[in-house]
Amino acid sequence: MKQTEPKEGLLYYLGMEIHLKQNGIMVTQQKHTNKVLNRYGFNEAYPVKTPIEPGMLTEKHTNDEPLKNKHYREVIGSLLYLSTISRPDISFTINYLSRQVNNQKISHWKMIERVLRYLKGTTNFGIHFGNEAKLRAYADSNYSGTEPDMISTSGILVYYSGPIVWMAQKQSVVSISSAEAEYRSAASCKQEVCWIRRIMQELGITIKEPTKLFIDNKAAIHMLENADEGKITKAKKHIEIQCGSHG
Repeated sequence: MKQTEPKEGLLYYLGMEIHLKQNGIMVTQQKHTNKVLNRYGFNEAYPVKTPIEPGMLTEKHTNDEPLKNKHYREVIGSLLYLSTISRPDISFTINYLSRQVNNQKISHWKMIERVLRYLKGTTNFGIHFGNEAKLRAYADSNYSGTEPDMISTSGILVYYSGPIVWMAQKQSVVSISSAEAEYRSAASCKQEVCWIRRIMQELGITIKEPTKLFIDNKAAIHMLENADEGKITKAKKHIEIQCGSHG
């Protein structure tokens, strides 16, 4: 029986544009992005190449007054929809800005303006799902965070033919070392992988090989390897106590 090639086309679903291509599927939100840009007067803005500038989170802004007469919550809601559906590249920035809804400052609005200018030049960006059927996971963290509480942020990405889960999420407690922050991020990523594997099994997708988890901290890798062997190292004993588990 002759196998027919998939037809190319375009589908619309819940604000997403699903492009059917010969080499896979592309998910974008161009219409929603343009709608947001028009609503806030950035349809003719000069585009920039990154959603955030170096130092935006760490510099102390002098005379940073409370924000007035701006639709902060409204624009954050629109950008959150983008960041969770098709734009993981703005996920970290929008996660940080969403924490400031009760403490809006002029510097935060300037960050929103930069995100909108970035979106102006990348309206056609999205997620491509190809033919590579391998489940991989990546975890990272920014040790000590950027706020007065010094809590780190976990970065997680799970990939199967394309990004299927991603998040930039504030950790629940203060980590006392970069290794601990990385360990917590990896542990959260591991939970996501276990959930995805169960869902895929229910859908009839069998993955026999273990899922590779990529992190870039040797001390955290050492702690994770010991955890797989049922050991608790001195360096992470307090983490296990806080988590209420021993393995």
